[in-house]
Amino acid sequence: MRPISLVIEGLRSFRKPVTIDFEDRNQLAIIGDTGAGKSSILDAITYALYRRTTFSKQPNQELMNASAMQMRVVLTFGVAGETWVVTRALKR
Repeated sequence: MRPISLVIEGLRSFRKPVTIDFEDRNQLAIIGDTGAGKSSILDAITYALYRRTTFSKQPNQELMNASAMQMRVVLTFGVAGETWVVTRALKR
């Protein structure tokens, strides 16, 4: 599985929609200050693939930003030459 792009909205520190483009990258490092959203990116990918995260073992509502009315994650990834898109959404 190779991530192509990730859209995160309303998940933890990502209040507004943010698109992360992984295409054409051979190496990737997730770096930033405390609270910048590094773990949230990994949570978003895990939530998209498995509909839950194992990081906190909390209900999915715990992933939603406190001021957001909805949470949405869209992961586009490639497997064996095929492109797949997974969309997960949760409303308050």
